[in-house]
Amino acid sequence: MVLEKLIQKFRPKKSKEKEIYYFADFKLFRKSFFENPHHTWIKESPSIVRSFDHLFDLLTLEQVDKLFIKTNIIFLKGNGKISCSLPALANTHFILVFPELYQLLKSASPTHSLAIIAHELGHILCEHSQNNIHPIIAQFEADQFVCSLGLKNELMDVLNDYKYLEECQVRIKKLKLNM
Repeated sequence: MVLEKLIQKFRPKKSKEKEIYYFADFKLFRKSFFENPHHTWIKESPSIVRSFDHLFDLLTLEQVDKLFIKTNIIFLKGNGKISCSLPALANTHFILVFPELYQLLKSASPTHSLAIIAHELGHILCEHSQNNIHPIIAQFEADQFVCSLGLKNELMDVLNDYKYLEECQVRIKKLKLNM
């Protein structure tokens, strides 16, 4: 992967040098992310670029490394409700951004969209596509990742919009009890 090779160039050789080079890594990562030809739809809207920048600011360097350097995540516009992540090839995942999420990303306060995208990233981070895990447990784990980024209230708001669905009711209850 081209991005990984570029970033490896800036990786520290000794652990004490990590902090010196991580800024260069992160800056390079962002540049490569937005220059990905699959992400041209993101660059078309300054508000969507800001939304993704905000999301990246919430992630730790280790999370960026695992999610975007060691795997290839491609965000594609699609049709449907909200969003979903799909495993594809060995190290590539697709996150489909449906019209409703697209509009949220463009909004003046996109934190609800960040909670949705973080949830999908949580599935990838927890490697749910590779593990034989009960679907509701996978949802809980992805929700836990969202909470770790400080987006619990935004996730609760999104789930409340779909509280007529039994799965959302269970997730809301779990969020209220344990997170």
